[in-house]
Amino acid sequence: MAAHFKNRSLTGKFEKIQKRNRGNIIKLQEGLQSWKNGNISSEVEENKNENEEFEPATDIVINTRESTAKQEIKENLPQGSRIVDINQLRKGLESCPFCKEGPLSLSNVQQEKLYGLASKLYIQCQFCSQTNVVETSLAHKSGASGPMAYDINTKSVLASLHTGIGETHLNGILSVMNIPTMTRASFKTREREAGKVVEAVAGHT
Repeated sequence: MAAHFKNRSLTGKFEKIQKRNRGNIIKLQEGLQSWKNGNISSEVEENKNENEEFEPATDIVINTRESTAKQEIKENLPQGSRIVDINQLRKGLESCPFCKEGPLSLSNVQQEKLYGLASKLYIQCQFCSQTNVVETSLAHKSGASGPMAYDINTKSVLASLHTGIGETHLNGILSVMNIPTMTRASFKTREREAGKVVEAVAGHT
């Protein structure tokens, strides 16, 4: 019985099964190879499309310490109009107190600090690179103690009282002229100062 089974496997039904299995294996291998080739082709095509669509960025800005400093200087530069005491400004620009060279240039302003209608300009000397502070208004002592008060602030408030307008109207005029406005606190402080002087003068007349 075993010998009969062995013969059938070599020449009969079992041989056909083996041929069919080999054919299936060959087809499976061909299909697998075709699938691999298709995937490789699609990957190559995708990579090609990605390379064609890729555009290198040209507008990337890298912030360094130097570029940040330049940006800060640019933001602090004076803008608009100012009320300036010409004699005071001329005196400040006449020469650098560090190297005695001059005159200083307004093109080298690094920063501006506003004090009401007055300004402090921080100007770099083009000869020694030192920073000079130039004020746009004279200042006077206000009261027994406290900081100096700029003349332009006191005079602007005194003019407002003389013409019958207040802080809102004054700032409206300044805004139209593109001049930095005065805060309410500064206006009230200078108003009290001017009021005392007006009362003192009125008492002597």
